[in-house]
Amino acid sequence: MHIGEPTSQSKVARAARIFAVASCTAAMLATLLAAAPTQAQTYQAPSSFVSGTAGAGGQTSFRFGTATDVTVTFSTAFTTTGGIYSYGVRTASSTIGAIGNNSNAYLTGATTASLGSLLDLWGYGCAIPGFAPETDPNTGQLCVNRGTLTVTFSQPVVNPIIHLGGLGSSEVIASPGLHYAAEYTVASAANGASPVAATLSALSGSAAFAVTGGNKVQNSGPASSVSATCAAAAPGAACGSTRVNGTVTSVTFDVGLRGYGTQSQGTSTPTGYFQNQGSGYTDGHTVSASIAPQADLRVSKTDN
Repeated sequence: MHIGEPTSQSKVARAARIFAVASCTAAMLATLLAAAPTQAQTYQAPSSFVSGTAGAGGQTSFRFGTATDVTVTFSTAFTTTGGIYSYGVRTASSTIGAIGNNSNAYLTGATTASLGSLLDLWGYGCAIPGFAPETDPNTGQLCVNRGTLTVTFSQPVVNPIIHLGGLGSSEVIASPGLHYAAEYTVASAANGASPVAATLSALSGSAAFAVTGGNKVQNSGPASSVSATCAAAAPGAACGSTRVNGTVTSVTFDVGLRGYGTQSQGTSTPTGYFQNQGSGYTDGHTVSASIAPQADLRVSKTDN
């Protein structure tokens, strides 16, 4: 044996120390992971209203947590096709449960008391819904290009949740009346300046709440019998939560209106954006979002 060469006993002792350190590290990691809250527990809805403007093309902002935390902004835009009376904000600061008889049972990561905005999607100017008898009472007719909704976060967030409540409206003066339901289809998403391919996954919702094709939120009920309450049996209205899969700073939705009916809405331009806002002429519904707080777990190693 050369002088300075470790003995077999010292090698065993060193191996034992390495094993002890590894075991301790593994135990610490196991404890941290066990203590980590579940996804459902960590998601949080907006805690305060920042600012907002009602009306056609309105915009609203909310904050999660303290003044240093993330904000979310909902920006509506009406299209040239739909005109000023197609889409906008009715109430800048509202709650998810403000309309549609929403329920906590339909929501993930939020409650009906969580903050959100009340939006209006008008049937005025649609070429088909509400103006003539429809050929298919199940699918009705889709009036596209009503506007866009852009959901913007102040920093990148992972798998945010979008809540929509009250997708459905009806007015029956003479059978079958008018029946409308807003639809939201992902048009684009981005993480900072980089486009990303975001998809949607349904998490929870009423009987009529559906996510189809991984990119559209809609009322799945027959178009001819959609109503304004999520508490009703299907079709009713649609209330629920959908996850945006991926890391994003913004998601833009194309907004359409699916309708069925025989009652005429008339052809004159409304005198004001909020005219007839509570009737079947408009599908009033709510929007909000929830995020998971950003985790910051760092493990360091020191060699002795």
